[in-house]
Amino acid sequence: MLNETFLPWLAIVLAILSFVGIFMMLSLVRKHQQQQTQLQLQLKQLQEQIQQPSEPDTLGLENDIQEVRSGAIVLGRRVQAIEAQIVELAEQQPNPDDLEPERRLYSRAVRMVELGADLDEIMRECELPRAEAELLFSLHQQKSAR
Repeated sequence: MLNETFLPWLAIVLAILSFVGIFMMLSLVRKHQQQQTQLQLQLKQLQEQIQQPSEPDTLGLENDIQEVRSGAIVLGRRVQAIEAQIVELAEQQPNPDDLEPERRLYSRAVRMVELGADLDEIMRECELPRAEAELLFSLHQQKSAR
């Protein structure tokens, strides 16, 4: 019963954590995309150097290009994996609209307790089970006593 009063708060905390996680994933994707762009630029520069016949060390440049290509491929795979994680997090995130009616119901019940409504009135108006209404009463009385 006590858990049911904290369910809306738990859902809100989970939603906030999901937003933070998505934000972090997006920043990682952005960082990896920048690195991939830099690697592609380096690849282009190396390809231009290979095409110049005056370079005596074309074998070393070809090896460098191969390393850059390998790095770009690995980075591309990491970006795809992060994008998949973002999609998964977005699908797992609870819909705040689903939580809103319950939160309003409990807020109304708390206001009624604060205004001095009796237990039966709160149960009837807010459609709460007796145990939940009694819990709200006892919590409110503890706050008032302090």
